[in-house]
Amino acid sequence: MMQKRKRVALVANKNKPAACQRAAETAAWLAERAEVVGVIADAESDLAALRPDLVVVFGGDGTVLNAAARLGECEAPMLTVHLGRLGYLAEVQPADLRPALERALAGHFRLSRRMRLVAVIKREGDEVWRGIAINEFALLTGQPGRAAHFEVLVDDRPLTRFAADGVIVATATGSTAYSLSAGGPILNPELRAMLLVPICPHHLANRPLVLGDGETLRVRHLEDTSVPLAADGHRVRPIARNESILIRPAAKDLCLIVAEASGRYDILRQKLGWGG
Repeated sequence: MMQKRKRVALVANKNKPAACQRAAETAAWLAERAEVVGVIADAESDLAALRPDLVVVFGGDGTVLNAAARLGECEAPMLTVHLGRLGYLAEVQPADLRPALERALAGHFRLSRRMRLVAVIKREGDEVWRGIAINEFALLTGQPGRAAHFEVLVDDRPLTRFAADGVIVATATGSTAYSLSAGGPILNPELRAMLLVPICPHHLANRPLVLGDGETLRVRHLEDTSVPLAADGHRVRPIARNESILIRPAAKDLCLIVAEASGRYDILRQKLGWGG
């Protein structure tokens, strides 16, 4: 029986001509080896609707995050081609792309499963918005030096109230992004954990907290004015006083194809300047 050809979607950053060119060349090379279901250069298309068996992303971490968000909870493996600056998510160097694709098409690869977060905004018990993030959700006052008051509950049991410039709820993958800049710990990206990180809290007792993947956070903003919500660095909508946001692990993971000998700690050493 002839093996079914895999459905492959290629995603590039339209603002990077080299990425678009590489995607077009790869699509031509793949034509005899797989079913190319799209070469996507915009930042809005619904990638899950393409029903891909494999997604190849050309660009840096921003392009990867955007593509992952547009996959929704689709678990199609993602092969990331490093065409940006030093990052954490882009895995394959351009020179190694075709051998990596041949292995991926043959099913010979290692997956790194990354927990994602789902956020639901509720107003008087009714859901008014839902979104997904790979790195983090963040509530930000947007005004340095102007603190807001937040209340956090875990599984609807009160945890803390604090005044801060904002609050971040991050994944282990996002522990090396905004959360790290706000003083959060670095986690192995495959850990199934959530990070609660206050941004510039007014009391030293409010420290970053690591929570398990079976828990649900509810964050309430206690001010009369609204505060913006951001997902993976992009503002999505304001949160009003009469609204709360529930954040929990997504049902499906982001699946990244990685090298057998992962260099994630090498990237950390370079990025953070460890070892001189």
